[in-house]
Amino acid sequence: MSFIVIHLAAMYKADIFVLKTGLWAGEELARRTFQKLRYEEDSLSIYVASSEDTILQKLAWCRSGGEVSERQLLDVMGVLKVQAGRLDYDYLRKWAKEQGLTDLLAKVYHEAGVTELAN
Repeated sequence: MSFIVIHLAAMYKADIFVLKTGLWAGEELARRTFQKLRYEEDSLSIYVASSEDTILQKLAWCRSGGEVSERQLLDVMGVLKVQAGRLDYDYLRKWAKEQGLTDLLAKVYHEAGVTELAN
């Protein structure tokens, strides 16, 4: 299950994914980071999923939606380009395989010019 939260005044948008059960859910929870968001004089600290887990969640969301929305794939390509060289490609490969997302991961790797999937 997922939903979107938007703070209009600050123009923050967040995709919220409800944590599932299972091995990957434990990994995802352990890899989260604590981030501080600022808006004018106020701040809010929240946990944020790792870039790798964001990629996997968006691929899963795309797959569950029948792969008709390009938005999730474009978001993934954006993360791949911004985080190039800093991603844990072995982690992505492992959990994409576990979730049956290897084909989608290969597609966005190809479109984003990432070559790490070959191993």
